[in-house]
Amino acid sequence: MKQLFLIGLLVATAVTALGTAQTPEEINDNGVDKELAAYLLELDSATFSRLRDRIPDKPVSTGLWRRYIGHWKIRNDSLFLDSVLVMGTDRFEPAKIDDIYSSRRTPSGYFADWIMDTLRIVSGEIIRYEHMGWASDWENEEYVTVKDGIIKGRTIYKNRVVNPIGVNYDSIKSVIDSLDLGFIPKMIVLRLEYDGFDENGTATGYKAEVIRSCGDTAVDDRVVRAITGSTKIFKMIPIYYIRGQYKAPGLSVKIPASPA
Repeated sequence: MKQLFLIGLLVATAVTALGTAQTPEEINDNGVDKELAAYLLELDSATFSRLRDRIPDKPVSTGLWRRYIGHWKIRNDSLFLDSVLVMGTDRFEPAKIDDIYSSRRTPSGYFADWIMDTLRIVSGEIIRYEHMGWASDWENEEYVTVKDGIIKGRTIYKNRVVNPIGVNYDSIKSVIDSLDLGFIPKMIVLRLEYDGFDENGTATGYKAEVIRSCGDTAVDDRVVRAITGSTKIFKMIPIYYIRGQYKAPGLSVKIPASPA
């Protein structure tokens, strides 16, 4: 009997910022404009406590909860703060910061000697969007190690989508509708995943986990066997090459009870 179903991608992502995709900082990296997915101003609590009074209280948008955009520079082996933009009456305007950072003023900007962190610098297109802080993945990601404002190292990643076709909900529905799942007394919820990847990003296996049982393990097992026996479903789950590893989200499949 054909079954109706609902599906959704489940992406396991660490919550590193607020629960809405956020606007990155801006950074000019030795003449190339990129974006910076990191909070740096707050790392110097003494100066930021003074700067906070110059940042408007009213949020600009849900995509900019911090209410400012820092502009930064990397020149040769050093990191500098260039400016801090805040919303004025109807547009972004530079905040007054020279009196706060005057002791760090140089011809290249304000030397960011308080930074002892690894910066995540991103550029290119977003290849995997996540509606959470800076949790999305960009084509190009660079992890730049900074100690006392000096660049100490840089690791570069080239991210990509392995199977550009990705999820096709209509096609998945068609495949599931074609399977003989038998009588199902109550809704079953499955999580479908790849079981691993070879060196080329090809899936080495597939697995289905019962998240919600129908109450009859024999029926659960029968549905799992039917689903995992159809590799067409799994091949429509997107695979990404992210920071040197092949990754894929799980696919949640909800199969309702059979009609009475």
